[in-house]
Amino acid sequence: MLSLALALACTPQDPTGADSGDTGGADPAVQISAGFEHTCAVRESGRLACWGWDLSGQSQAPETDGWTQVSAGHYHTCAIDLDGAITCWGDDDSGQSTPPEGSFVAVSAGTYHTCARASDGSATCWGEPSDARLEVIDDPVQDVTAGFADSCYVETGGEVYCVGETFDTDAQLIGDYRKADLGETYGCALETDGRIACFGAVDAAPEGTWTALTAGNEHACALDETQLVSCWGSNRYGQANPPLSIFESLTAGGAHTCALDTLGEIQCWGRDRSGQSTPPF
Repeated sequence: MLSLALALACTPQDPTGADSGDTGGADPAVQISAGFEHTCAVRESGRLACWGWDLSGQSQAPETDGWTQVSAGHYHTCAIDLDGAITCWGDDDSGQSTPPEGSFVAVSAGTYHTCARASDGSATCWGEPSDARLEVIDDPVQDVTAGFADSCYVETGGEVYCVGETFDTDAQLIGDYRKADLGETYGCALETDGRIACFGAVDAAPEGTWTALTAGNEHACALDETQLVSCWGSNRYGQANPPLSIFESLTAGGAHTCALDTLGEIQCWGRDRSGQSTPPF
């Protein structure tokens, strides 16, 4: 995710990073990430496709032997290659696209900073503002996420800790959590029993048992046990109005949401002024 409050005026961009005339069935997506106004997907072959807003080159995916995970931020994008190294592209004015060396298993691109979890379970962040970055967390963590001006991580014991401009306390949630995500001025976390708790300026999550969680700029969505999507929060552009389909994963961006179905096909809804909700395959 993932988010920025300001919606900068821009004209729609042509999709980039995917072959023209490509079909998802021949090389389906296996992981997707929605940024502020662009979206990226890792395909079964390890190729990477990005489309939407490309003002800073954030939709210009570099070539490599293969990618395992991608995270679309606001002006930049980061991905992990087969060797566990992180490569970032797009805006780097705040150092958000200059990752440290090492072997990583997860990366999260925010607005002006990025966070990642290393192969040994430790977490680190880079970019600005400095108070939004986590110091290097040497103890193993389950999850780490970068938002607009905040970062959160989930300890192996299940507690959620956040730092940054929005949250002025250390521990946001005490419990048995396994996943957290950040919007512009709020965060949500998924408990191991499937419940969701949110904190900050956002509506309360709906009751139920959930298997996946994602936070956009001012909306959040979750996947239930029947693989249906529910969303809450802002619905100005239809970003919180999901289709009635079966999905395996989902991702929320600035004002759009995308989900991956059981065939590896991507469906997106919400704002599409830069083509971020129109997958090219």
